[in-house]
Amino acid sequence: MTPATRLGVAEAASEIAKARLSATVLIDRLLERIEAIDPTLNSYITVMADSAREAAREADVAARAGKPLGPLHGVPIALKDLYATKGVRTTFACAAFADWTPDYDATVVTRLKRAGAIILGKQNMHEAAAGSSSLVSHFGPVRNPWSVEHIAGGSSGGSAAALAAGLAAGALGSDTAMSIRQPAAYCGVVGLKPTFGRVSKHGALTLSWSLDHAGPMTRSSRDAALLLQAIAGFDPQDPSSAHIEVLDYLSALTGDLTGLRIGAPRRHFFEQCSPAVIAAVELAIETLRRLGATVSDCELPDPEDTLMFGRAILRIEASAYHAERLKRAALNSAPFSICRLSAFAAFSLRSSRAPWSRSTPSSRLLRRARRSASSKTSRLGRAHACATPCRSISLAFQPSRSHAASTRRAFRSAYRSSAIRSTQRPLYGSQMHTNVSLNGHAAVLH
Repeated sequence: MTPATRLGVAEAASEIAKARLSATVLIDRLLERIEAIDPTLNSYITVMADSAREAAREADVAARAGKPLGPLHGVPIALKDLYATKGVRTTFACAAFADWTPDYDATVVTRLKRAGAIILGKQNMHEAAAGSSSLVSHFGPVRNPWSVEHIAGGSSGGSAAALAAGLAAGALGSDTAMSIRQPAAYCGVVGLKPTFGRVSKHGALTLSWSLDHAGPMTRSSRDAALLLQAIAGFDPQDPSSAHIEVLDYLSALTGDLTGLRIGAPRRHFFEQCSPAVIAAVELAIETLRRLGATVSDCELPDPEDTLMFGRAILRIEASAYHAERLKRAALNSAPFSICRLSAFAAFSLRSSRAPWSRSTPSSRLLRRARRSASSKTSRLGRAHACATPCRSISLAFQPSRSHAASTRRAFRSAYRSSAIRSTQRPLYGSQMHTNVSLNGHAAVLH
């Protein structure tokens, strides 16, 4: 029998609905495991033990009474700590937000609760969602449960690490530039970046409003589909939300991919990859073919330019979102990661060679070219963001106090130039990242 702490979303919901497992027992087992293991991993910032136990008791009463149960009834889900939770601090892993307690829930949190989920806690992350290691956090670094001397990835590193270690049944992460997919790859779990506009971002703290995506992280594809089913849909409170029908994602999980056409753009995306990563991607391609899909090589035009535009958009929007806050913040409490992005953005804007003035029409041309390339395929498969296996913590960048302070001073100087303050409206662009999974050696997964 699968231990309670290793049950996925679908399994846990089924066991609770059939009265073979109580939500209270499941929550208690997870809290015990968090207490035993998480001091090493540091995957949680806030564990909501009391409210989770109370919600579990209510879930058990409802199940015994024969009341209609939601698809996630009694299932413990954890949240990356950038989603607003009413009455519970939402820190963004930053000193500047360390004591912020919202008086409302993010839309995705409301939808999870409506589906019957129990919110287990708020998970550690890379500070302000602006990095890919989850080492830079006001609450300390996240460690990879497969090998605690390696990074968990980021910025949703705490969510990926907790799932891999059996500290939650499912989680919500966010993805601006691989922040769900890369830590999922590094920790050997499933991460899904939904189509832009599919999942509401209302109540989620922002890195880049044109590029941010909310999405599920789980231990199986079925669980990812189940979570996406619960959180997807139009939200009038999110200006970027798409008013499009939500399909039945679970019904698509038949294992038969006949008729699906997949393009594999090798230029740029397959370059500078380690042999192990290339081998993993090629194995995935062959698996897709065996399941009935047609996979063929294709080419996306100017991937380097697209990446450059995406970085410029991210840096400028992050600067604009945080500018007033950073201007007022004390030197030691300003988010290091955002200061770094802001300085880069300001210097790019001031450069005579900056492409920003041409970014909107150029982005349109790139999108048209990609649509032309995509017209021959149903999906695009790429290998790029995890070009090498996850790095040792000793090799990953960890800013010193002096480095962080000098970067903050650079931001202050750039801010006074007014280049950052001139950005007021959403600026849209695109990004192209995907990842493959390579697990390290087990450390605490026992």
